[in-house]
Amino acid sequence: SGCDAVFYGGTAQECGLIAAQMNEMGISDILLFGISGIASEEFITTAGQKAAEGTIATSPGIDPNSSASYNAFLEDFQKYSKNNIGTFTVYSYHAAQVILAALQSIDGVPDREKLTAAIADVDMDGVLGHTTFDAIGQTTNPMCYLVVCQDGKWVPYDTSEYGTGIRTLAGRK
Repeated sequence: SGCDAVFYGGTAQECGLIAAQMNEMGISDILLFGISGIASEEFITTAGQKAAEGTIATSPGIDPNSSASYNAFLEDFQKYSKNNIGTFTVYSYHAAQVILAALQSIDGVPDREKLTAAIADVDMDGVLGHTTFDAIGQTTNPMCYLVVCQDGKWVPYDTSEYGTGIRTLAGRK
């Protein structure tokens, strides 16, 4: 076809099937790239490790491993939960921390208006780094970072063997 990449904007299982089919057809020179929904163990299991290798996905926020408080969060999560950390676990935790910080800043009984205003004024450090909001209520945190499937695991692209140039992604010329 002459394309360099296939972008998939859906879920892990369906993208895993696409990766497996690309592998079965011998398509190894086209990069598979997707949204955060594919960055899961389910994708790797469905695709198979060989077919999943080198697939790139976006992941919301910052690389949690770059946050000093992430390791403490991970330790606590593993202590209190029998579940694996999902794609959005860290982000849900951080969002809850934003709400708690806002609630703690409210004088009197919180209501919808007070909480909305308090969230807009949040200025805190958390597991996803420093969080504030702009004039229209959007977080000033980074929107996303890249992860790549390397050796059967999703790892941050920048520190992966692909990002450091040790390995080459499909579709790179």
